[in-house]
Amino acid sequence: AQIRGVNLYYEDHGQGQPLVLIPGALGTGQSDFGPQIEQLPEKGLRVITFDPRGYGKSRPPKREFPLDFYQQDAEDCVALMASLGCDAYAVGGWSDGGIIGLLLTLAHPEQVTQLLVWGGNAYISQEDIEGYEKTRSLSSWSPRMLESLGAVYGDDLQDMWTSWCDVMQALYQ
Repeated sequence: AQIRGVNLYYEDHGQGQPLVLIPGALGTGQSDFGPQIEQLPEKGLRVITFDPRGYGKSRPPKREFPLDFYQQDAEDCVALMASLGCDAYAVGGWSDGGIIGLLLTLAHPEQVTQLLVWGGNAYISQEDIEGYEKTRSLSSWSPRMLESLGAVYGDDLQDMWTSWCDVMQALYQ
C-alpha cells in the first residue's frame, strides 16, 4: 500500500474484529508474528501486520532513524489501517512495536479498542545503552539471530543496527 509517501508491505488475514500486530526493531510481520498470522484468523480475528518503512519487504526506502521514528511508524500504522477501512482495531506490539503501539494509542485513543504490549520500553536507561553497545557489532549476536535477520537484510544489517543503536544513544541524551 502507498502510505504517507512510501510503499508499506502488509498482510491481511481472516475476518472479524481487526487486530494490527506491530513488529519490533528490524522485525517484520512474518518474522515476529508468523504463528499469530497463521492461527488467530481461525479464532475469528482479522489479523493485519506490516513491515515498517525500511524494514523487510517495505524496502526501499533504506531505513532511517530520525529522533521521531517511533511516532512516524505509529502514524504510518494509522494511515495503513485507514486505507484498509479499519476505523477501530486492537493493537498488539512487540518490543519497538510495543512503543509504537503505545504512541499510536495515545495519539488516536478513539481508534484503539484494546492494546497489548510486550517487551516495550517506557524509557531508555544507561543500563539499556550499555546493553545496546555490547550488541552493536553483529559478531556478538547469536547464530540464530544472525541467520534470521541476515536472511532479510543481508549486507545492510550491520549498518541498520548501528543506526538503531545510534538513535537510542541520541534519545537517551
